[in-house]
Amino acid sequence: MTEARTFAMLQAVQAPEPRWLALQDELGLVEKRELTFENRIMGAVEARPRPFVAAWWRPLAAVAAGVAVTFASLFFWNPPNRQTTSNSATGTGTASGERLAVAVRVDDVRWDASQKNAPQSGGPVSAGPLRFGAGQLTLAFTSGVSVHVEGPADLLLAGPDRIVCHRGNIRARIVDGAEGFTIETPGAAIVDLGTEFGVKVDDGGRSQVVVYQGKAEASLLAPDGSPRRTQTLSAAQSLELDPSVGTMRTISPRELLAAPDLDIAPLRLAQDYPQRVLAAGPSHYWRGSSAHEGRIPDAATGAMSLFIGGPVKVLADGSLAFSGTDVPQFLRAEGTWMPPEEFAIELWFASTAFHNSTLAIVQATPPAQGDLAMVELTRRNPATPLQPGRVRFLYRWPPGGTDGVNLHSAPLYVPYRWQHLVCQRRGNKLEMFLDGQPVGETSLQGMEQTVSGTLRFGRLYEDPLSPYSRQFQGRLAELAIYERVLSAKEIRSHADAAK
Repeated sequence: MTEARTFAMLQAVQAPEPRWLALQDELGLVEKRELTFENRIMGAVEARPRPFVAAWWRPLAAVAAGVAVTFASLFFWNPPNRQTTSNSATGTGTASGERLAVAVRVDDVRWDASQKNAPQSGGPVSAGPLRFGAGQLTLAFTSGVSVHVEGPADLLLAGPDRIVCHRGNIRARIVDGAEGFTIETPGAAIVDLGTEFGVKVDDGGRSQVVVYQGKAEASLLAPDGSPRRTQTLSAAQSLELDPSVGTMRTISPRELLAAPDLDIAPLRLAQDYPQRVLAAGPSHYWRGSSAHEGRIPDAATGAMSLFIGGPVKVLADGSLAFSGTDVPQFLRAEGTWMPPEEFAIELWFASTAFHNSTLAIVQATPPAQGDLAMVELTRRNPATPLQPGRVRFLYRWPPGGTDGVNLHSAPLYVPYRWQHLVCQRRGNKLEMFLDGQPVGETSLQGMEQTVSGTLRFGRLYEDPLSPYSRQFQGRLAELAIYERVLSAKEIRSHADAAK
């Protein structure tokens, strides 16, 4: 039994993406557990009762388990054919091709002649050096951290939660759940403890640190990289660190770099956009511009209004703004919907930073319980195997909360930018289109059915006390539901309507 089980796990690891959920289910893993995926696999394997195994088999079993974890690491977090670069200061390695962030803003940046693959506005940013002589660059990391940099700057993006700054002026804002973000400077390091802080490194290697909100820990480092002297800073406290003489000196608080003026531009669509959608025959179509007294009427034949829950604001461009408040914000259809075996969900979205947040969900109504279909945004979270910074389309059968087939977008989504999204089920296949282009598809297991459910947008659970609310932050617009799949031509026509 042990031999057969070990080889079965190896086969599951090497199977296509949807089999990962089967492996999780077999080992009793739940994506909310606070452990890395590799450790969860090993913990589940080691926790199984072990019958007597002949001595000759024990080394082979250990090797097989190690191979399983190796495949898990390589296939989930590290795409194949990728080289790694190590940082001599810490001895840690980071994949040089790993997409850590996207460039939200690139303002008058004058790149250094040595800079390869200079980031473009809205484009991905990989691990490696960033050097520019002037201008300002704003990055959104898939962990949820936002970093604003002013040149002249000489940086190394060493990982999803670590920057090495040889020179430059940086302002970092860290969201809940991304604590521990670190900026290393010559002979020093500043570690976030849940905050917004600034770091400026001059030509002499001295660092100035200011905490705008929350707390941070500043350290002078020994030659081996270990903290030699540390000090915790609270809001409105500042330090100057000079590793050449080993001093940490309190200085008057100052703003080292102003926060970037980030905002989501109004959504401007062609005047005939509603006609294009209606011509495609949606079952339900909701436009924020039609909102009245806390409800959005159905512009299609389905005649099912959307209830606006919480402080969702209807803006002048007809989009619906979800803020960062702790009060639940969502849109709920006033009725139920039975998805056919082929259906499509279409909407426009613009997120503020990377968040784990729900765009749309179909939750089964009693007697069936749990999620049937869900569209959400992801950010980096070591506790789950979800690909960070992607749009995720999930179909669960039977409805529930721990199993299902995943489809992740190949490209990262871009915070602060309007994007057109279509997720649809075509028979036994899931498909996704982003900005009019196909960005992924995967096969279902072939036994999925459908049940009646409640449609909701912007939040997973309405309960304000739920720790797994996955509240969306940003804007949604032009929500449509189809009881058929859309053609690639129709999808491109809708996406191309953006001015």
